[in-house]
Amino acid sequence: GRGCHRRRRRPAPAPAPATGQNLSSTAAESLERAMRNYLKSGSTQQADTLLNQYKSRLTPAQKARFEALFAEWQHPVNW
Repeated sequence: GRGCHRRRRRPAPAPAPATGQNLSSTAAESLERAMRNYLKSGSTQQADTLLNQYKSRLTPAQKARFEALFAEWQHPVNW
């Protein structure tokens, strides 16, 4: 094509969609750490908020893990 090779488009890194893309295990681990700290310090509202932001991207196994974590602190998860 004429002049096509001149316009080099650098693909911008797309932000991860809220749904359809599962959380990596690394991300889930840091999320779990953050939530544990919130729960430990009694900031259950922040833990809930964090969970709500990511719940659509959690795998069933990750969900089970977070449910167990919340249960440790007698805090029910509202999926």
